[in-house]
Amino acid sequence: MINLGTVGAMQAGERSLRLLDVVQFFSPISGGIRRYVEDKARFLSQEDGVSHCVVIPGKTAGEWELDRTRFVQIPSPAMPGSKSYRLLLDNKRLKGLMDEFNPNVIELADPFQNAWTATSWARRNGARTVGFYHSDCPRSWARWVSKKLGRPAGNLSQQVIGSYLGAILGRMDALFTASRRFERYWGQYLDIPVFHTPLGFDDSIFHPIGERNGFRKQIGATPDEPLLVFAGRLAAEKRIHLLLNAYARLIRDGIHARLLIVGDGEDKPRLESIAREIGVQVDWLPYEADRTKLAEIYRSCDGFVHAGRGETFGLAVIEAAACGCQVVAFSGSGLDDASACNRYSKLVREGDIGGFAQAMADVVRAPLTQNAKCLEWEVMRNGHSTRAVFERNLGYYHSLCHGHDVQWVSKVLSDCSQNPIPQIEEVLNAS
Repeated sequence: MINLGTVGAMQAGERSLRLLDVVQFFSPISGGIRRYVEDKARFLSQEDGVSHCVVIPGKTAGEWELDRTRFVQIPSPAMPGSKSYRLLLDNKRLKGLMDEFNPNVIELADPFQNAWTATSWARRNGARTVGFYHSDCPRSWARWVSKKLGRPAGNLSQQVIGSYLGAILGRMDALFTASRRFERYWGQYLDIPVFHTPLGFDDSIFHPIGERNGFRKQIGATPDEPLLVFAGRLAAEKRIHLLLNAYARLIRDGIHARLLIVGDGEDKPRLESIAREIGVQVDWLPYEADRTKLAEIYRSCDGFVHAGRGETFGLAVIEAAACGCQVVAFSGSGLDDASACNRYSKLVREGDIGGFAQAMADVVRAPLTQNAKCLEWEVMRNGHSTRAVFERNLGYYHSLCHGHDVQWVSKVLSDCSQNPIPQIEEVLNAS
């Protein structure tokens, strides 16, 4: 195990933390990563001695504050093939911000050129860098390349991108990953500490207590009509077409339920066309930025359904489960971890459309009682609320700055995590 050393550590007695987040995958309609960053800002605003700045890409230059956190938006070109994401390329502006803010910890949710810029700056100025593996880039790109150029090209692209990520992540002082799967994967290849830090939900907003019938009346649903929901960015990697196929099978089997899809994205026209072709009626609702309204939607539904496989965690899954939704998802991705946070989740064997439809039917036939929802929420909030998660991370930032060795830091994180994630084997498997 390596020693983090003392170069760049805080001076003895210094307790202030200046944390800079550099976030590539942040957009007006993004979900989990944006929520993670904004929830972190709200949490840190309540902590003494912490200054927080977030750098994000955008169409135009901008600057604003969320509580005490400073957000700086840098003009960036559109990312090819994406309706919402932009490429953060202005290294000069980033260097200027780092010189101005002088962070002692930089968290990098950006695997591209800004990661090289930030790690170089950190080494020159004695700061620490922590990567956050938010996106399964190698597999996502491999699937896209395979469709365009064939599987051999897709496999090659996965190897190349994986090697690139290993090179850039290896320059950092540590790596956060939201799923156990990627903690194990990167732990084998990197000579830096790799820590599992799941995303958390705001338990003051995402809970099962509240009005259900107001939203149901708004969409013309009866109080007892079964509702299934997906909320997220409408992109090919979410595999919503598989969700539509499973829903079509559910309807063909004579089981009535309504499917709500909340969000926006470049794949929406194709998905609407698929729904018409297979003859299913879907309630398409716009992207919902208001967390309170999103929680009301979740509380009004019986199940949250997600067919994606490229997630590193799936924050929407845990937020919906906290509101009382039973989760149905395919196994074999970061959704395993998010689903495992709730014992009523149903994981289906990858690619089993029939099994997915059956799990949806089980949700429709046996909705949770209010008492069961509340009891499960109490269990979830102990280990997976935003406060539990960010207190753990904050302890790590401070430990890293003070130059503690890796074994000591590992013990800090272990002591902070009083409620570890249940084993995947304990989760109901619908297949």
